[in-house]
This record gives sequence, structure tokens and C-alpha cells, in this order.
Amino acid sequence: MKNIVNYSLLTLTTAFLFQGCKPDLDVDVAAAKGSADFSKYVAVGNSLTAGYADDGLYLSGQQASYPSLIAAQMSEVGGGTFTQPLFTSKPNGTGYLTLTGFSSTGLPVLETVSTDLAVRGVTTPDPVLNPSGVLLDKYTDPINNYGVPGIRLSDIADANYSRRNPLYERILMDGEVGVKPYLTKVAESQPTFFSCWLGNNDVLQYAGSGGLVPLTPVPAFQQLYGVLINTLTQNGAKGVVANLPSVTSVPLFNTVLATVSSTAKAQLKLALQANPKLPNFVVCQSGTPDRIGQTSRPADTLRIIQLPIDSLYGGGQGRSLLTLSVRNNPSLLGMLGQPTGAYWRSFAAQNGTTVQNIIAAFKLDTTQAFGFSPNNPFPTGLVLDGREQDVINSYTTQYNSIIKAAAESKDLAFVDANSFMKQVNAGLLVDGMDVSGAFISGGFFSLDGVHLTPRGYAIAANKFIQTINAKYNSKIPLVSVVKYAGVKFP
Repeated sequence: MKNIVNYSLLTLTTAFLFQGCKPDLDVDVAAAKGSADFSKYVAVGNSLTAGYADDGLYLSGQQASYPSLIAAQMSEVGGGTFTQPLFTSKPNGTGYLTLTGFSSTGLPVLETVSTDLAVRGVTTPDPVLNPSGVLLDKYTDPINNYGVPGIRLSDIADANYSRRNPLYERILMDGEVGVKPYLTKVAESQPTFFSCWLGNNDVLQYAGSGGLVPLTPVPAFQQLYGVLINTLTQNGAKGVVANLPSVTSVPLFNTVLATVSSTAKAQLKLALQANPKLPNFVVCQSGTPDRIGQTSRPADTLRIIQLPIDSLYGGGQGRSLLTLSVRNNPSLLGMLGQPTGAYWRSFAAQNGTTVQNIIAAFKLDTTQAFGFSPNNPFPTGLVLDGREQDVINSYTTQYNSIIKAAAESKDLAFVDANSFMKQVNAGLLVDGMDVSGAFISGGFFSLDGVHLTPRGYAIAANKFIQTINAKYNSKIPLVSVVKYAGVKFP
């Protein structure tokens, strides 16, 4: 049964209660803002806070960020100016996905907008945060939205982080690059009220890389989150914090990558039919070629696991799921079962070495069937196996306990985003519109399957506003969700 949320009705009821009552304006605003001071609202977070959508940061997505929507409503109760580092002169920003149609089998056809981007130069690439090695147009005026796509909680004290992430580098003065960590930048903002939704990427980057990007150790997460909240509240500011949804519940994992996994499963079965002597799907684990530079394990500790082909289904509940790298490189599926070293040649080039060195170091035999032979296994970075999914769930639970405890210790408003996302997946009726976590048709998630549509961000903004109102006895009006679109159809 759908949860019914009629934001228009709630707003109308609030307006009716105050109709006909015309006290002095200052008194009215003081009553509406409750015990909080919204005169300088600052938003701290990652891509969700920045308004990232459709696998990119671009102007119309930024304008629909949930902090921007909250700030607009706060202006009714004493909120001040809210400035974002917008891509105004080059609105395509980093580029983004668009839906151009559907295939004959009903799958979405996506294309990337890659023209007129806000790129000002090039720099040293970062394999996770900046693989193309771009520098983006600067925005160094004072801001209120400190959402930095890609940032983890574990990155906030790293002075060198801005050299890796161009979306943080662009909001720093030239002399601050490689010097000023995110925590210091946030501390300078001195808010009277803040929102903090940070920590998602500490899990998501591990999941999206098949476990190659390490999870933040729980003690480090606790220490850094405590420092961040202490920094934000040091001048008496009040605020709202949100916990982390389960990453395997978003469409990227339960729909997009599950579809890729199903395609791979079919490819594997065809290969088995052609050669019944092949073993099950073979995946390498720790100490493997795709962990070069990330492990001190010698080559002889390379471990192999064999996964039953029927385990390759994904769905966020399953045992094996292919990762983003496979979605972005569909030719990998065609290599399955083939006697090829094509993947390892590409990997060697990316790591500045030769395929001969890779083969020698890890005793590979590229004449064997790729993905079926222990001597030519499918790389661990391309598979999120069941064990890794269990690790993700465990860490998410521990991180969320830390976030809730921090909120309670500082008497802050707390948004249970994890529970709310489960409600979204079950389906909501919002202002007469059906909204769910379904990919494309649900209206909540954008085309990348992780970030939100303008409608999704409006719904998220209202969840934050309702939580703020309940905690601080304020009466911030809700966002009119019907004004904001879901996925744009061609």
C-alpha cells in the first residue's frame, strides 16, 4: 500500500491557520522560525547536496538541489541569501545523460551531453574522481552550498584532496588548492543553521568499484563525523543531519546493474553451451591484477572464487552483481568465455605498464577462457559479490549508528534517509502523483540510478523541512512538488 503524502494540502492547511491573523511582521517571523535561526543556512554534503543528476553536475540540476529548495522555503521564515556555485556561463557543466528513446526490447537508450562543457583546462587524472583529467570553470565567490560530488567523509581533512577532485578545486582560490581541506572550508562558513548529508560515498565508491576503493574504517568514520559536527555547531548553530540509505537499494544496483548482470548471465550460458567443459564463472579476489598499487600481497596469494552462473542476478539482495565498469564497457561481456587478454591489455595501459608484465606477475594465461579459467579470471573490481554486499550492509548500519548518536549528542534534527528510501521504493502518492524508486518510471531517481530528479529532490527537501519543523517548532512552508519534473522523456 502506498504512503500518501499531500504536500499541497499540508501547506494549504498551514496557510489557513494563519489567515486573518495579522500581527506585527517581526513577531510573525519569530514564531514561524521557532527556536532556530535560519539567517545563514549552509549545506554540507556530496553530490546529492550539490544537485548532481543524470550522471553529471549541470545548471538545471544545481537549481533543483534539495538545499536550494529548502533555502527558498526558509526565506519565508527569516532565511537569508543562499548562494550556490552554479555553472551559469556553461550550463552543461560536466556533461550529463539524456534519454533519447527505448530499444526494441524496451531498454532505455541513453546519450551523453558532451558539448559546451564548463572545462577550463587539464590536470593529472584521478582514476576514481577525475579519470578524464579536466579542470572546471572556477567559482570562488562566497557560497552556502558546499556539496562536493565524490567527496567521502574520509576526505574532509585531506589538504591535497582538491588536486584529485575538480569539483572541489573549482570553489577554491588558486592559493588554496592543495592546501585547504574541505573541513577548513566548511568551518569558515560560520552558519546559524546547517544541513549535513555526508558519508554516502564512503560506501558507494566501494560498491561501485567492486571493493577496490576501500571502505572508511568505522573508528575513523566516527572520529571524523564527530569533528565535522563539532565544527558546524561550534558557534551555537543548530541543524539537521541525515543518515545513509542502503546503496544496494537504489536503481543503479537493483535495476541498471541487475539488467547488465542478467545479460552477462545469458552470455555465460551461451559460452557454457559451446564448451561444456568450462567451469563456473571464475572471479579473482584479493591480491589480484586489478589491485595493483593497492595491496602489498605477493602474486602467489591471488585467490580465486568460482561463482555459480545462476548467482549472477543482482537485485540488491543477491549474491553477485556486475559493477559500473561493466555497464560503461559493454564489450567486456563479449569477451566472456573467449581466449583473450584484451581486458588485461587495457588494464596494463591504464596502469602504465605492459600486458607482459601483468601476465608474468600474476601468472595469467590469456589463451584460456576469460571469466571461466582460474588462469584468466574475471577481475574482482568488476563484480560485487555476496560477501562484499554483506560487508556494505554491515558498514552502513555502523555508520548510521554513528550519525544518529552525533545528532542526539548535539540535539540536532535527524532525517532517517535509510527508512525513507525504503518508503520511496515501496511507492508514494505525492500530491496526486505516483512516485517510486523504479528506474525512469518512478520519477524519483535520475538517469544514473543513484541521484535524484528535480521531483526527487523536492520530495527530499520536504522530508528535511518536516524534520526541521518537528524538531525546532518552526513552520517552514513545504515545497510544491508538482512544480518539479521527473525523468525527461524524448
